[in-house]
Amino acid sequence: MNDTLIRKQAVEIVLGMAPVQIKSPDEETHLVNDLGYDSLRLVELGIALEEHFGITVVDDETPQVHTLGDVEATAIRLVSQLAN
Repeated sequence: MNDTLIRKQAVEIVLGMAPVQIKSPDEETHLVNDLGYDSLRLVELGIALEEHFGITVVDDETPQVHTLGDVEATAIRLVSQLAN
């Protein structure tokens, strides 16, 4: 799976689960402030990403994920690690 496809699928999952829909999301779109995620929804997002990509999202990584770009980068890194 290439990075572009991972990025596209991760964004679709994040936006599909977002409590708030915005017109022009980008890499700087904040999960909590812009998309309305709360702590429970963030956990559900992690589970959805794990199930979709077959990865494991470690709790140590979640505090570093604040934006749509962070989710994309984390998904790409974890999928790449899984492939190696």
